[in-house]
Parts: sequence; C-alpha cells; structure tokens
Amino acid sequence: MSQIRQTYYSEQARNEAYAEILDGVTGKRRIVLECIIKNYPVSDSTISRLTGIPVHLVCARRYELWGKEKDPVTNKYEINKELQLIEFAGYDESVSPRQTLWKPVIKTLQTTLF
Repeated sequence: MSQIRQTYYSEQARNEAYAEILDGVTGKRRIVLECIIKNYPVSDSTISRLTGIPVHLVCARRYELWGKEKDPVTNKYEINKELQLIEFAGYDESVSPRQTLWKPVIKTLQTTLF
C-alpha cells in the first residue's frame, strides 16, 4: 500500500488557490501571471524571454497584476491590496543592473466544510 506524500494536501490547496486566481485573469495578464506562478521568483526580462511577450508589455501587465493604480485624491500611485495578485520577491544581484523579482500572492480563502 502506498502512502500519500506529506505535502500532498498542501500542494492541492495551493493548486486550487492558483486556479481560482487564474479564473479572473485573461489575455496577456494571464500569460504573465502563469509564468510568475510556474517560475517564481522571476524578473520582467525572464518573463519576456519565457513567454515571448516584449518587455514593455510584460511591465505593463505586471503593474496591473501588482494592483498599482493612481489614487485620484493624492494623484500618486499606490498598491490596491484587493487587486494585488503578485508581490515583490527581492532582487537578482547576479546581473547588472540588478533586476526586481516577483512572486504570486496567495490570498487567504474562506474555506467551506459543507
């Protein structure tokens, strides 16, 4: 009799959370988000190389996934936590100039037992 891996259920929960997030995203944003989910932490240039989408379009889609929007009152860009699907994951110091890395955000989901 084979045993279930210790991490099996947590991996299933993670996969379900990612699937739920992807349901609301379409077009190039979905392609960029899928690339970030599969390869995180990942930079804009790496996303561009892996997906074939030009860097300037990757950056624009990443800003949308990051939830960055202009506040009409202060006229400054701020991150809207409700729209945020990715977050800062550090810097890649092995290249010059250093590149910002991104990772997906898993929001706390309300679980239903029945």
